Amino acid sequence: MSRLKKTWAATLLGLALLPCHGQLPFLATNTPALRVEMRAGETVGAEQIHRAFISLGTNKLVLRVPGGFQLDAADPDRVVVSNLELGQYISIQLVPRSQAGDAPARDAWKQRALRLGQNPTIVEELTEYALNRSGPGFDLRWMQSGAEQRARVVYIPTSSGTLEISLFASAAQFDRARLFLRIVLASMQTDEHGPIVITPLPDFS
Repeated sequence: MSRLKKTWAATLLGLALLPCHGQLPFLATNTPALRVEMRAGETVGAEQIHRAFISLGTNKLVLRVPGGFQLDAADPDRVVVSNLELGQYISIQLVPRSQAGDAPARDAWKQRALRLGQNPTIVEELTEYALNRSGPGFDLRWMQSGAEQRARVVYIPTSSGTLEISLFASAAQFDRARLFLRIVLASMQTDEHGPIVITPLPDFS
């Protein structure tokens, strides 16, 4: 295993140990388990399109898995799609609602994002879009094993809670990795307002 892969394996292990309480009182301690199914869809050119169907409480979430990425649902708290060769990882986790049911402030999400990585700094704050909704996003940077690591963490509200979508990559791969994150975000659908209808991607080959 290369140093890059070892570095991100250690990062994902740290994510698995990330606590869901402490500085963030609006987080519940009983994060619901995510049930995931991978389904093959249409073929576009030479690429077989795959989608992940994820149970979020009483709702379903569907997203496209980018070509070359693998789905890992071994951790019941999160789903990870990854390209090991490129050292790119996208983690999807449902953050439960607070007992009061109030949406947390942007600063609270910022503090949660800063718990990822090794003493990261925020490079940029932004707004991301998915599911016809918007939410705060944060670009992070930190040094690990002598190499600069980057992440983008996005928080999108849903009726089941808030989706925490985290992209991890080396500094050299970060710009490319953001394109794959955009594929995932743009493809997201839920059944909150009716059955999910999959529209096949056009094939112009």
